[in-house]
Amino acid sequence: MHRSFLVLLVAGCTMHCAGQWDVPVKVVLDGTDGSDRQVIGLAEPASADAAVSLDALRTQYLHTVAVSGSEVLTGDPSLPVQAYTPGLMVQVTPGEPHVAGASLDLNGLGPVPMLRNNGSPVLAGDLPLNTPTRLVFTGTAFQMLDGVRLPCRPGYTAISSTFCMSDSAIAAGNFYFANRTCRNQGARLCSITEWMAGCLSIPGFLATVAGPEWVDHAANNNSEAKVIGFGSDGTPNNPQEFGCARGFSSDRYALRQARCCTTR
Repeated sequence: MHRSFLVLLVAGCTMHCAGQWDVPVKVVLDGTDGSDRQVIGLAEPASADAAVSLDALRTQYLHTVAVSGSEVLTGDPSLPVQAYTPGLMVQVTPGEPHVAGASLDLNGLGPVPMLRNNGSPVLAGDLPLNTPTRLVFTGTAFQMLDGVRLPCRPGYTAISSTFCMSDSAIAAGNFYFANRTCRNQGARLCSITEWMAGCLSIPGFLATVAGPEWVDHAANNNSEAKVIGFGSDGTPNNPQEFGCARGFSSDRYALRQARCCTTR
């Protein structure tokens, strides 16, 4: 490899000199050894058109990654993260529900706490399923840059970033009683999709379901309302049994339990 040396003589420079080398063509680093193919010692840029080091560039890169896990969310960005550096940006897409106080582990570097944008630990559902959420590493934690919802009231659990569900079913009553009871609590009767989401995300949920529960969903006639948790899944000749996607239409005056939901 041919090497060219440029000697810069500056009169009166006896302690420390700094200069800029401006060339009219591209500088090609083609050394046979890796140590010959790098530019080192670059300071932070002093202007918009100044050169930056690769390390400085990486801290400004938005890493995107799909993560899994509930207590520790793990994932490997396509551009590997070499170290947790303050200013590191990451956009995570959770594939399963996470718990309150969850942490983030990228490329096996170790779990780091995740914080809401107000500095408090994340709550369940703050990072919605299958939806990208941006975070930045502050030096001690990954802090959310996106807005978060209010926490759930006591006795309710966050199912997603948009709603909470009551921890237990209300007393058995007819369909109108269920609606009125939830309204008196400042809540609403859970919709069929909200009930299913809670059933699928809360461990052991079905064990708390004693029988079909009312949900706020249109029925096929004027005298019945929808129930869920027990019944058919729509498959012909399938036996009736418990399940998150099983239900039927019931006389609206039958006595059944229900769940209340609130918006976050």
